[in-house]
Formats: sequence, C-alpha cells, structure tokens
Amino acid sequence: MRDGGVTDEFGFLGKLDNAGVAIVLNPIHDYMRRHEMKKKRAALSANKRWVLSVWNKGKKGETATPWTAFHDGQEATGAVQEVQLGIPSVRMGVINVHW
Repeated sequence: MRDGGVTDEFGFLGKLDNAGVAIVLNPIHDYMRRHEMKKKRAALSANKRWVLSVWNKGKKGETATPWTAFHDGQEATGAVQEVQLGIPSVRMGVINVHW
C-alpha cells in the first residue's frame, strides 16, 4: 500500500489466468467506499477479465448506482445499462461482456 500498488502475495491473479477465468462476479453486502477497492477490482480485471460487483442499497453517501464494472484494468461502470422495472426498491443492470 505504501507505493499505491496492489500486491498479490498468494498468486491469486495467476490462478485466475491459469483457470481461464473471464468473469469475476463479486456480490457485496453494502457499498465499500475505501479507495483501495477500485485498485483491487482493477487489478483483478487484468488480462481482459471482467469484474462485476453489486451491493444492496444501504447507507447514505453511496454511489448513484449499486454496481461497478472493471475490464482489463479499467473501470467500465458506464457500460452497464440500467433496466427500468417499475419497482423503486429493485434495480437491475445489464452489460455486454463481448465474448
């Protein structure tokens, strides 16, 4: 954390690569606002992998949408399209991950 980078002391990224993992689905109980989370998701999305995180609406101070998307080390949340269901308490987003 001192240099602002992400370390992978357990070799997890290599294991994802070796297993051919293309998408990481990351359900979260509620929004995590620490700046390290974006760095972690960006690192997990390396090598053309997708990382999709979603969470329940909770405390004030959350982002406008209850999800983030990262692809190949870059944030791609803007690619998520919200589907209007007509139910205020339920939000759904879809994304094309370009197989």
